This record gives sequence, C-alpha cells and structure tokens, in this order.
Amino acid sequence: MTILAAASEASSGLRILIGLALLVTLALVGSSRLLWSWRRSALGATLTTGGWIAVGIGMIVGPHALKLVDAAHVDVLRPLILFCLGWVGLMVGLQLRGDIPRLLPKHTIRGAVIDALASIAALGGAAFAVLWFVFGESSVAPCVVLAVVLGAAGVGWSAETRSLASHQPALARPAAVLRAVSGLASVGAIVAFGLMTMAIRHGDGGALALAGDALGLGLAVSVVAALVCGLLGYWLMNLAGRGHGEFLVVLLGLVAFAAGAAATMAVSALFVGMVVGIVIVNLPGQTLTRFQRVIVDAEQPIGMALMLTAGVVADPTMGWRAWVMVGALLVARLLVKTLLGPKLVTAVEPSARRTSVMVGPLRQAPLAVALATAYAIGGHEAATHPLLPGGQLVMIVIALGLVSDLTPMLSRVAQPERWHSESQQARAATAEGGEA
Repeated sequence: MTILAAASEASSGLRILIGLALLVTLALVGSSRLLWSWRRSALGATLTTGGWIAVGIGMIVGPHALKLVDAAHVDVLRPLILFCLGWVGLMVGLQLRGDIPRLLPKHTIRGAVIDALASIAALGGAAFAVLWFVFGESSVAPCVVLAVVLGAAGVGWSAETRSLASHQPALARPAAVLRAVSGLASVGAIVAFGLMTMAIRHGDGGALALAGDALGLGLAVSVVAALVCGLLGYWLMNLAGRGHGEFLVVLLGLVAFAAGAAATMAVSALFVGMVVGIVIVNLPGQTLTRFQRVIVDAEQPIGMALMLTAGVVADPTMGWRAWVMVGALLVARLLVKTLLGPKLVTAVEPSARRTSVMVGPLRQAPLAVALATAYAIGGHEAATHPLLPGGQLVMIVIALGLVSDLTPMLSRVAQPERWHSESQQARAATAEGGEA
C-alpha cells in the first residue's frame, strides 16, 4: 500500500508539474510578438482584457479536459486563492476615501447606487424565477442565496475603457466617468455578497437556511477584524518608511492576515479586505500615496490567478436548466444596462451620448468572476448544494460574461458611427464629397 500511495503522489506531482509547464508555455506564446496583431483586433482585445484567455487555460488544464489540475489541488491552493480575493477586496476599499463625493462628478455616486440596486433586483429576480419554476425548487432559502449571489455578479460593468475610447480624446472624460461608476458599484456587489454568505446556516440534515443572528454575528466579527487589520497595517506601513520592499512585505502580510482571519471566521475575504482598505485609506498621512504604483502593479497577476482558478472550478457539463439560467440572466442584464446605463452615464457626462462609450455598461465586470469563485471555494455547504453547485454557478457567470463582453463587437458592426470621433466622421464626409 505504501508503494501504491507513493506512486499516486508521484503521479499527482507530475500532473501538476506538467500543468505548470503548460501554463508557462501558453503565457509566453500569448505575450509573444507573433500574437500582437491578433491581440489588437476586436476579438483579441475582448478576450485579453476580459481575462477570458486565462479562463480558457484553466478549463483546458482542469478536471473536464486534460485533468492536470482537479478539485483537490484547488483545495490545497485555497489559502492562495483567498489571499487573491482579499487583495481584490482591498483594491475596492481603497477607492472609498472620505473626500470622494467632492472629487467625483455630480450624480456619480447616485448612479453607482442605482446600478447596484437595479442589477441585484433584476438579475436576482430572474435567477429566483428560474430556480423556482424551471429547476422546480420549493425551498425559499437556497433560491434566495443563489439569486443574491448571481444578482451581485451582475452589478457594474467592465472598467476597461481603452478599447471604447482609443484615439478619441473627446471621450476621455466620459470614459473616466464610466470607470468611476463601475468602481463604486463594485462596493455594492461585495456588500451584498458578503452579507449573504454571512447569513447562510445549515440545519438538521444539511437543509440550507438564512438566519438573522448568524448575519449579525458575522457582520460584527468581520468589521472588528477588519478594523484591527486596518489599524495594524497602517501602523506597520508607517514603520516601513520609504522602502518599497518593506512596504510590499507589510502589504502582503496584511492581506494574508485579513484573508486568513476571514477564512477562520467563515466570512467573505472580499468583504473583510474591502473594509480593511476603507480603514487604511481614510487614516491620516500619505503612506498609500507614495506606494500607489506598488499596489496597482499587482492587480494584473491577481486577476490572472483568479481567472485561472475560475476556469479550473467551472463545470461546463451543466444541464439544460443551467443554460436556461444563462439566457434569463443575459436578457435581464441587457435590459438593465441598456435602460439604465446610458441614462446614468449621460446624466454625469452628456458628451458621451451616441458614442462608443455607451456600449461599456453592456460588458460584465471582472469582479463577477471573483464573486463566483469566492462562492465556489468558500468552504460552506451552500457551494455543494444540489440545486446549483458552485462549479455550475461559476460556469454560468463565465458564459454570461463572455457573451456580454462580445456585445461591443456587435455594436461596432451595427452602429459604426459610434466608434468614430467627430473629426474622423468629418474627414470621411469630406473624402466622400471629393470623390463625388
């Protein structure tokens, strides 16, 4: 038996080694000059900026394709994934400085609140309806949990605006407004997701239930832990002085401590990390300002790690009911973003009307995949509930995000005038007149 166990462990280690080699090879190929022209195309830019290439790689090496990485490996890497989630939460929290209302354009905060509430209501309502009528679920609690998670995943939109406003200087301000509204709306998504995961309780026989006392205790403990982490981190950052290396060590340790505390208390690492960020950014001093570049530079590898994890966790073998869910959520999302998105953006920046920037709200925010991944690896029994297991929920969010991210390409074909600045249109009209 010892020999067989050793052989099994060696085989598992070899699979992981092969998987890492494949990931490195694909990463090198993807960043090579051979693919630069493809990455600059509309499809290449969409797949690259949305993180969908990383998701695809995760699916390839995952348990449903090459089987180089499986659920057991994800469980071993769970501390690292929780660290990444805590970092994402920290990034969101660092946006909420006390002087934000004074610095942002008028109506920006109101627009973010409206989008968050409308998205959770519309997508959550669509998800609840599908679970109740299509899945045939008769228990309210599981439907509410999944509806809130899927609704939170629909909040906001992609903050990437370079592909929407490139070579059009006049769209710089509308694009900035789009990023601001999306960033603030992500706070509502994390709050809704965090509160829902805190309220989950399992009764006799594993029945899923929602409990107010569990929510109250989870919220109190999360806030207290985040306050302690934030104050401790602020003190250590000041001790770090001007050294980037020392600051980075403190920041990594702070996020790891916050994520570990969240895992120990069975609460959301995203929520705890966000509160830590809010605490730190509102304390006096210029510590974070000096090291802003250090913080921002880590965003891309953190996002890549979460997208790879989502691809591994996702279950593409889900049944037809889950695909009905994808369709229902897509319709609800397009309705909300088509009706509210243009109004929210033009209320803040009227010059954005009838430009390519208005297509931005149709794209799903990358935070959605992080929320779905956090739910799937959360360690609670809700993620394995037979109604909609975590892997299928991740796959639903991935499918919804991929389709919604392709909508700008359709807009470019259907309404090309939106994708050209006024000067370009004038030159085109002049050229047409000269030819005539």
